[in-house]
Amino acid sequence: MCAPPSLWNDLVWRSPRPLLNFQLYLDRYRKYAGVTGAPIAEVREAWNEIQSDGTLRNGLRVHLEKTFAQDRTRAGASISGPTVSERLLTLGRFSIVNAELYTLIRCLKPENVIETGVASGISSTLILRALEQNRRGKLVSIDLPNYLPKGRVNSDGFTDFTVLPEGAEPGWIVPGGLRHRWTLVIGDSREALPELLEREGNIDFFFHDSEHSNEVMGLEFRLAWSALRKRGVLYADDVFWNLAFPQFCREVGACPTDSVTAGLRGLLVRR
Repeated sequence: MCAPPSLWNDLVWRSPRPLLNFQLYLDRYRKYAGVTGAPIAEVREAWNEIQSDGTLRNGLRVHLEKTFAQDRTRAGASISGPTVSERLLTLGRFSIVNAELYTLIRCLKPENVIETGVASGISSTLILRALEQNRRGKLVSIDLPNYLPKGRVNSDGFTDFTVLPEGAEPGWIVPGGLRHRWTLVIGDSREALPELLEREGNIDFFFHDSEHSNEVMGLEFRLAWSALRKRGVLYADDVFWNLAFPQFCREVGACPTDSVTAGLRGLLVRR
C-alpha cells in the first residue's frame, strides 16, 4: 500500500538545527535521485544551481514587483498580496516547489515537456531554464488566461485567484532568451490537450497547473499518463484541492513518490 502523503518535510525544512537541515536535504536529494536516476551529486548541483541563479531570480523579481500593487487593486479584498512564489522571489530565493520542478527537469533531461496552466509564467520559466541548461528539449504549454479581477470559479465551485495583470499575455514574464524552446497554446486543456498529445506523440514530462477541479485534473492525468514514455513523470500542482490525484493513483495502481512537497504537489513515475 502507498504511504499517506505527509507535510512533515515542508513544515520543518527551515529548522535552525544544522544537523536536521542536513538530513532533510540529503533525503530530498535521495528522493530526486530515485525519480530521475541521476547521481545524488548531480541532483544536489541542480538544486544549488537554481537557488544561486541570481540573474534569473532578480529578473523575475523586478518584473513581478511592478504588478503587485496593480493586482491588489484589481482584485479588491479577494487577494491580499502577491503569491507565495512571488514573495519568496522578493526575499531572494525560489520556493521549494519551484526548485523541485527545476531540479526534476534538469536531472531527467526530457525531450518533450507539456505544461497546462501558465499564468504569468514562473513555472514555465523554471522549466525552460532547465531545458536550456540541458541544451536539449522543448516545452509546450496550454493556458486559458484569467483576467477576472476576483478570480475564476472552477467546475467544483472553488475560486482560483490566479489573475493575469491587465494587458499581459500568459507567460509574459518568460525571458526572451528562453522562448526559442517554448510553444504556447491558448485554450481550454480539455480541448487542446487531446489534440496536442495526438500531434506530439509520446512525452517525457507532464506538469498540471491548470484548473484544479476533479473533472479537469482527472482528464489531464489520464490523457498524459497514456502518452508518457517509460520512466516519464506526471507532476501535478495543488493536489490538495480535491481527490483527483489519489483517485488516479488507485486507478492506475501507482504509488506517488513522496517528494518534499508531498501533500502540495503529486509526482508519479511511469514504470
